[in-house]
Formats: sequence, C-alpha cells, structure tokens
Amino acid sequence: MSKIPRPIPEAHIPRVVNQLFADGRGASGRDEPDHWVLESREATEDDRVVMARAAAFIYGVVALALAKLFTVLLEFIVGENSVTQAIWMVAVPAGAVWGYRKQKAKPGQVWTSREWIDFGNRTWNTRRHYLDGSKPLESRSLPLKAVAAVSRAEMYEDGMGYTSLLSEVNNLVRYRQPWPLTQVEHFDTEKECLAFTQAMAARCAISCWQFREAELEGGEAMLEKLS
Repeated sequence: MSKIPRPIPEAHIPRVVNQLFADGRGASGRDEPDHWVLESREATEDDRVVMARAAAFIYGVVALALAKLFTVLLEFIVGENSVTQAIWMVAVPAGAVWGYRKQKAKPGQVWTSREWIDFGNRTWNTRRHYLDGSKPLESRSLPLKAVAAVSRAEMYEDGMGYTSLLSEVNNLVRYRQPWPLTQVEHFDTEKECLAFTQAMAARCAISCWQFREAELEGGEAMLEKLS
C-alpha cells in the first residue's frame, strides 16, 4: 500500500499549487508509486562534444594570440622569413586539437542525476551516476524527519524572488539559513510560494518554515517555524 499522504483539498490552497502536483511535481509515477521525483537531469555524449568544440575554439584563439606575439619577437631578432610567417599556421590547429582532446578527456561529463522523496522509506535521496564510468556513483540519503520545507523570500536587483525548497532541519536551527537540498519550485508571489510549501510539508509529513532575508525585514532575517 502506498504511504503517500492524501492530496491537499483544492479549497484550502491556490489552484496553482494543485496544478503543480497534478502535472507531476508531487504526483507519483506508475512504476514507482511511493516516489516523488523532485529533479531529474542528464549530460549526454553530445553535450560533451559541444563542450570539447568550445574548448577547441578557445584554445585555438589563445594559440593564435601567442603565435602572433612569438612571431613578432622572433622577426625582431632574425627578421621576417617563411618560417616565422608559418608559425601561427601550425600553432592554431595544434592548440585547437589539444583543447578538444583535453576537454573531452575530462572525467564526469556524461551523467544522469536524480533527486527524489521515497515515501515508503521516508527518505530524501539524491544520486548521480556517471555513465562512462569515469567517476564512482554519488549518492546521499536523509530521513524525512531531518528535512524541512521552507518558503524563502529574497530580493534581487530586478525584483523579488520566492522559492519553495527543502533544507536540513539542523542547518535551519544552527545557522538560521535555509541552505537548499532541493529547490523545488519558484513563484511570482509569496502567497503562492507559501501555499505550495505548506502543501508540500503536509504531503511529506515534515515541518514547514518561512524565511525572509534581512533586506525585507529591516536588517535581520526572519525565520519562523509554521508547523
């Protein structure tokens, strides 16, 4: 039997919150009925090739600049000749090839990552698997009792930002800062962010907190436990 708490009635929270859950942010999948996948990402072989090509271009430009400088110095000493004029023609492709191979050989560029809540085992989990075997599997798991849902309000240069996130309870208590384990969702208004965070806390049966940075509170950040 699934241990996922029942959905929060729509009458108690804004429609946007229920829509996010209905779209999959909080809805369990058929294959894993006790899991809520918070984030799933990947970097493919194509991504690695793109990065390698970018590195080839950068190294080629640097090689050209250095070759031109070396050519000027060499011509000042021995004079201009066919050898000095050909230096950059060799340096540029050599630099590009070196940059391409160096970037492509870097470990940890092809991977899949996932963050999820396991309602059956009541844990928050993260895992990154390197498909090319260049690095060992990275994983971490925390009991849900050590995790809190936080509604965070921040001020940016171009306006306000509201984020619903998961954070470790110990960090909240000790540092009075919501260092995120997972940034679950971003909102345009604090009301929607707070409603979603409360719904998420109820769904996961974890504590709910509200954080407002110092600039919004007249000099001292506000951190309040709501439930």
